[in-house]
Amino acid sequence: MNLQSLPKTSQLLTVVANVIFLCYLVVFASAQPSPPLLAAVGFELIFFLLLIGYRHWRSQTKDAQQAETALQSIEDTHKSIYIIRRTLAAGSIAIVGAICLYASVDLTALALARVGKPDWSKSIYLAIAPPPALGIHPAFSLELLAGAFIDAGKLAQADPLLSYLLQIRTDVAGARSELTAAMYANLGDYYRKCSRSKNAEASYQRSIALSKDLNLAQGYGSPMTKLGALLRDQHRFAESQQCFSDALAVRTRIFGANSQKVAETLLENAALLQAENHPDQAESMKQRADNIALAQRSVCGGKLADAIPLAVLTLSLIFLSQRNRLIVFAAAWSNKRRSATDI
Repeated sequence: MNLQSLPKTSQLLTVVANVIFLCYLVVFASAQPSPPLLAAVGFELIFFLLLIGYRHWRSQTKDAQQAETALQSIEDTHKSIYIIRRTLAAGSIAIVGAICLYASVDLTALALARVGKPDWSKSIYLAIAPPPALGIHPAFSLELLAGAFIDAGKLAQADPLLSYLLQIRTDVAGARSELTAAMYANLGDYYRKCSRSKNAEASYQRSIALSKDLNLAQGYGSPMTKLGALLRDQHRFAESQQCFSDALAVRTRIFGANSQKVAETLLENAALLQAENHPDQAESMKQRADNIALAQRSVCGGKLADAIPLAVLTLSLIFLSQRNRLIVFAAAWSNKRRSATDI
């Protein structure tokens, strides 16, 4: 590859990355054509086209041409800048190129699953699955697709995908792994939505058993809480209370009495107390959960979190809008220094 073309190649890869991302959105929107998702697809498409148009228009302006000439002058004068710029471009190409290549293969597997070829999809996902030691969900895009089907109420289309997800996790991480335990909890959530109570209970039990057996750092409070909620809905109140008590003990020990995890279990337990016709106890427990949530919510932190993206965007716009002028100024300063040295 010509060294001179490296920066442009890097820019081209960013366009490719945007196209791949848009294709992901289209696949998910086809499974769950909800207004927010369709709006996201439309926004991404319009933004992408506007970005391409703006870049083309910008490159043809006199200002951009002056900046390009100035940049060329700087690189001719300072070879170190030429080398650094090409090195950064080459590194960007390597990183973004690898990401685009992986995403393209992953997108192919996702598209195959979407059109009813899950066997082919599974083979691809297994081939590109990250090492289980990293703790990354294999076939994560397939998981999102299954979730889109579930949210859209297309449970029959989600069912085989969830089975393949369990197979993939088992093949990648093993039958006794944290990833597999989490998948059983996900299956429990799915079966509960389908009103398949026996399947849901069995899945939660398997998740709890695996979590206990593996002595996971986060414990088994989450699937135990979900099992308690399932049993509560079946009016198996005594068993449900036992689950909530167990989950609270585990989550309090691991995360602390004032953690959000504990608050989550408290809210489910409050619903049980309400179902058992203990409104005062239910209200007291709900208030305790609300107090935990309130204590963890930092107003200043929230405002700062909201302000950071806006500040970054503002600074980026200010800097990028002046980029060409800065380059021209740098070239003029460099030429002036060179002229002074020649004298």
